[in-house]
Amino acid sequence: MGAVILCVVRGAAAASEVPPLAPPLPPASEFRVTLAEAPDAKLPPTPACSEEAAGTLTCRAFTVTLENIGTHTVRLSELDCADPEVRIETTAPNPTGWFQVGEHRDDCHNTQYSELEKAAIAWKNVRMRPGDRHSFTGRFMVRLGGAWGRVDVPMPPTAALRATWTLRGCTEETDGDDCLTALESHWVPAHNTGCTYECIFFQPVLEVSSEQISVSQPGPLTLPLPPLEMALTARMLDPRDALIQPRSRLEGCTPEHAGSVDCVALHMTLRNAGTRALRIGRWTCSDFAEVPEFRIEGGSWATLQSSLQVCSRNFVEWTALLPGQSVEEEMTLRHVAAGFQINPVREAGKYDVRIDYAPQVCVASPDGSFCLTEPQCLPQMTSPAVAFETTATLPEEKPTW
Repeated sequence: MGAVILCVVRGAAAASEVPPLAPPLPPASEFRVTLAEAPDAKLPPTPACSEEAAGTLTCRAFTVTLENIGTHTVRLSELDCADPEVRIETTAPNPTGWFQVGEHRDDCHNTQYSELEKAAIAWKNVRMRPGDRHSFTGRFMVRLGGAWGRVDVPMPPTAALRATWTLRGCTEETDGDDCLTALESHWVPAHNTGCTYECIFFQPVLEVSSEQISVSQPGPLTLPLPPLEMALTARMLDPRDALIQPRSRLEGCTPEHAGSVDCVALHMTLRNAGTRALRIGRWTCSDFAEVPEFRIEGGSWATLQSSLQVCSRNFVEWTALLPGQSVEEEMTLRHVAAGFQINPVREAGKYDVRIDYAPQVCVASPDGSFCLTEPQCLPQMTSPAVAFETTATLPEEKPTW
């Protein structure tokens, strides 16, 4: 039977030899998985689930139980740095299929681990005789409706959930036979497998799903958005400035464009001046959350025209903004948001500029990891106007639309 590869944070002997084989796990029909809410569970506090977030479905505790209902004794491989490999799934919004909305705790790829600690992570193997049960309780950070950032799907008052447990292990051929240790002592280097760390050769995996349960799903909370403070500055860049990097939003400032609008760096700062965390959503391609306005000396305000965007992949990327925290952006007018035509400001002269700002936002959990309110468009903010002067003129560009 062919082997599959399991990625783990693990130090072990090199696997130049062929890994051993062991009897695979019995079929899924010899296991039963159950999922149940655990309202009385005493779980360690977590920043994401304090204050108003504590009552959300995202922060509720569930108990998942695996039972060996077959006739074989099995050994299951787990790691100390993670809960058993369980994911929570739901049918909404597609009632004909299941998709993941929550997952187990996995600290095995924690970047705070030193290389020595990564190599010392221990196995936490489980032996299950017929009739044995293995369970654990935890938060799976289930995200549906407003907590998952969906604004186009009505959130029903209840949700159907199930747990799917991924089992990795082997079956004892004789009572007490340790069929796991030899498997766990073999690994292949990460560069041979595309894995983050070493990967061990392992048995075929087995997935067992529970029956679905129905859970109440409270709607998004109604909370005021925290106040935001917006600032904007402008300065002329030297084309040799270290900030100018390929594919950055300042890359147009080349020696040929010195003194032109392509070397005017705009520094925008957004500060959360409130007491609640915020999440800000921006499209990765067709992003018009920022729109620049300009004014020629002695003239009136006008809006720059956007550049034509060709998007092969486009999704909303969320950023957390905690109370008192700021996000900063450095860009030229050409590279504000999705990009703008700079013909109206290409000639040498004095200009004023300001930026209209209206991304998607929601009030977030205390750590900023998920939305507590339904995402909405931020009522438009406009930055203070800043002045700049250019001494070089750029050639007129042909519009891309």
